[in-house]
Parts: sequence; structure tokens; C-alpha cells
Amino acid sequence: MCFLRITSETKSFKGNPALERLPLYSIHEKGELRRKKTGELHKNYRVGLDVSDAEWDDFPQQVEDAIEFLSVRGDALKQLLDSFKDASACMDFPLWSRLSDEIVMQSEKLPTKLVALASQFELSIELSYYQKSSFDELGK
Repeated sequence: MCFLRITSETKSFKGNPALERLPLYSIHEKGELRRKKTGELHKNYRVGLDVSDAEWDDFPQQVEDAIEFLSVRGDALKQLLDSFKDASACMDFPLWSRLSDEIVMQSEKLPTKLVALASQFELSIELSYYQKSSFDELGK
């Protein structure tokens, strides 16, 4: 489930024609309610795009999907990013952590092709590790 987050401090993404050619996951306006419980508001405009629906334990598939996303949808993404002078974009790969008492180090390698494509769009890349046992406990 890789996704691409794009934020802007100054301009809304709503109504941008490039979004019609991109797989929209979410869109938020600056000042909209972010967390009902705390009353926290969104501090910027944000759009989320679906890049991969691969499972969190299938990093190779997420990477393959991300390469395809940037290769196939690059023109629409460039059009979207070019319409925002202050846009900041990050491709996020959520992953289950394999760390335990027996496994003390975890690493994932980003292929050169993905890094090269991401740099064409000035995208940062984030690997977000989650502890599966904590999620399991929350679901009880």
C-alpha cells in the first residue's frame, strides 16, 4: 500500500485537472478538521495518491508498482506538481517491521531505477515501519 502525499501551504488541490488522470486516495483542505477527538486542523492543503495496493510485507511489489506509477503517470504528476510552486511530495512505503529479539537489523534497498524516477519529480521517499503486534493489540 504505497502512496504519494503532496502538500502545499498556499493552494488547494481541489479542481486541479491533473487529478482526473491520477488515482486519488484523499484530499484535504487547509483548516479542515483533522482529528475530531482533539479538534486538530489540517495545517496545509494535501492530496494523497494511490501508488500500490501491495501488502505491507511485500516491499518488492510496492517498489515495482511505484516504478510503474512514475513511468505511466509521470506526465499527469508533473502537470500537477508544476501547478504548485511550493509543493512538497513524498512517496511513502508502509512496511511491517521484522525486528524482534532474534532480528536486530532490518533494511530495504531502493533500486536505482526508483530513485532516478523519483528524483525527476523531486519526490522524497519514506519507509514507514510499523510493529504488527501493536496493530494486532489495537484490533482486539
